[in-house]
Amino acid sequence: MKEFAYFGKPALPLGDEIECEAKYENYYLIANKPAPNTQIHAREIDYYLESSDEDALEISKNVSILYEARALAFDGSKFEKYSKTVGKRVLFIGTNPDMSLKASLEKLDFKVICLDEIKFIYGCAGELCAIIEQGLEQAEVECDFAVFFGGCESWATRQSGCFDASAISAKEILEFLSSHTPNYTYQNYIFCQNDACLYHHKRGDVCSKCVELCPTVAILKNEDEKELVFSPIDCIACGRCVSICPSGAIDNAVITRTSFEALGRLFKSRIPIIAKDGFLPKVRFKNSVLPLVLPSDGILDFNNILSLVLGCGGEIFIFLPNMPKASKEAIALANEIFKARFGCELVRVFDDEISLQEAISKARYKNIGEFELGIYPNKASAISAKLALIAGSLDLGEFSTYESTAHGKISVDESKCTLCASCAGACPTSALITDSANNALCFNESLCIGCGYCVISCAESQTISLKKGKMHINTEFFAPKELAKDELFACVECGKEFATKKAVEKIASILTPAFSGDEKKLRTLYCCAECKAKLMILSQSDEGVLDV
Repeated sequence: MKEFAYFGKPALPLGDEIECEAKYENYYLIANKPAPNTQIHAREIDYYLESSDEDALEISKNVSILYEARALAFDGSKFEKYSKTVGKRVLFIGTNPDMSLKASLEKLDFKVICLDEIKFIYGCAGELCAIIEQGLEQAEVECDFAVFFGGCESWATRQSGCFDASAISAKEILEFLSSHTPNYTYQNYIFCQNDACLYHHKRGDVCSKCVELCPTVAILKNEDEKELVFSPIDCIACGRCVSICPSGAIDNAVITRTSFEALGRLFKSRIPIIAKDGFLPKVRFKNSVLPLVLPSDGILDFNNILSLVLGCGGEIFIFLPNMPKASKEAIALANEIFKARFGCELVRVFDDEISLQEAISKARYKNIGEFELGIYPNKASAISAKLALIAGSLDLGEFSTYESTAHGKISVDESKCTLCASCAGACPTSALITDSANNALCFNESLCIGCGYCVISCAESQTISLKKGKMHINTEFFAPKELAKDELFACVECGKEFATKKAVEKIASILTPAFSGDEKKLRTLYCCAECKAKLMILSQSDEGVLDV
């Protein structure tokens, strides 16, 4: 059984890996049409076949690439499908409800209740609860879905199962409700790696940008536990959380960052048009241009853009009219760097089909070279490695960064630093590390995401400073630099080196007043742990505390 299926008879020969005139009762991974036993409906297959002006051989090659692109994304995906049983209780909220929609729903056995207004609504599809006023008291009305007429407050549609009738047609509401009852199916579009999250169990509120940007209640904060709470049923797959996450803890579940690197290589020598699945532009394809569909408008962060351009080895086109601000800022920074290195911008963004079609007609693949992408432990190291590939041994100059492109530069007041290494232990990207061989604190600027957790974690006041807004890309940008250094202190009893001189002196300066007049206790401040214990025991023996 083949993984790739084409339902129907293609107008031209397709690759041998594709089963043509496939049977709907068989099981396939990817197909050009939806089918009960097919995992992925790749609608871009028929879309490309109907819209391409390439010759037959080139079309056949490109169709194989489109199938393979879906397979690559699936292999690295982290999405899961869910289903829950929901009822048919619908609230119509507003003074002028659509009575024809009410009648249509009731024909399908929905129970519709009309209310002029509510105070609030919470929950999710199948488990909604509306708060209403009854005289001087409040009451709760449970329902499975709610439709607001005549406009509504922003909170009204943040949860799943709620619709603003001014933003969606009655036909679409009817189709959605009838197709999502009694089984409401959904999936996760994002996932989070807690060990990389800058909110999860962290001291202080270092970052919660994803919560601030989420247009629904799909991501909330549990402030007592310092944990993020995710609700897949409420996620609308906008991708804003992915594009803004500085550490890369949040990633898209359908196409992960690792998958972007593989997809870039797959489109080598071609120009992909990045578009949202289901919202493909009406254009004619030629000049080695072909579509690459994404599940969301907002998952293009700085790292993913670099992956696509370096993998393709040339230009990419983007047709995502609803891209969030963070993605636009990432593209702007990437293009400045590409222009400094290659003499031209390599990411072209289009908001309308006319300008996109004109660009396709004039498209010529720009080969910027071969770049070997590897496997990286986190988003910061991936960006660092890709920028190093771009820069090589060149000094590309200084670039202004944005909050969404997450970069910072650390400096340390060496006179105050005791090299306790709390900052290095707190750093989520290993931009700060300790060099035990040289008793030094080192900083790799290319790995810094400007989170400021090192500043919060530092035990010494005003010792670490963080600056954001600029990056200068040259060879020094990628090389660890010493920020502070100290010599090791030798135990005054046994001579063993056990801590840095500054750390010992710092502790001694704090405790000396408390030990004033007690020579043995004062001496313990300059001893290793073993000798400290020995001196304390001897001191207690001399005082008669111990019977020896």
